[in-house]
Amino acid sequence: GEVVTSGWCEFRQCAEILARIIDAKSPYTERHSRGVASLARHIAGRMGFSPVACEKIEVAGLLHDIGKLQIPDEIIEGTAALNEHEFDLMKSHSYATLQVLHRLDAIREIALWAAHHHETPDGHGYPFRLGGGNLSLEARIINVADIFQALAQDRPYRGGMAPDAILAILQDRVAGGRADAGVVAVIAADLDPCYRAALAVT
Repeated sequence: GEVVTSGWCEFRQCAEILARIIDAKSPYTERHSRGVASLARHIAGRMGFSPVACEKIEVAGLLHDIGKLQIPDEIIEGTAALNEHEFDLMKSHSYATLQVLHRLDAIREIALWAAHHHETPDGHGYPFRLGGGNLSLEARIINVADIFQALAQDRPYRGGMAPDAILAILQDRVAGGRADAGVVAVIAADLDPCYRAALAVT
């Protein structure tokens, strides 16, 4: 079977530290990466992934926004609507995540799951417009976990949403081809524990 090495444990600790640095870039994203990682790991466990696979998905969640470190603070922190150039810059963070992480051969698949967190099953996500069989289940899990956590967390322009309201939005995304039906079905069957995981409440 798969073995968790001491090197992996050290890398996972580094990922936790990096997640804190990433989330500290904006006062509105405190614990976002930690919550995405926690929820993605929870969903993967409910879907029957092995413990080691769950750990890998958790690390991809911790690192999914590392590309945001290259985006100017005023775009990350701004509460006004972004203009087209600013929105393109913001969207570039997924590609930047891949650029940062793909150099680490030992975590190549984790890098891809992290970088694909804005891809959608219908192929209309970004930056690569992957979909169908080209979009891994792991990336689909992180995509849904990212949306769930962002909606659950307080933001400057709105309070955190209730679990039922978040689920309704996710189900609407499924209907439009923008979220994985199987992943959202797992959340629907396990909503309160998912909500606690998204807010990193132990």
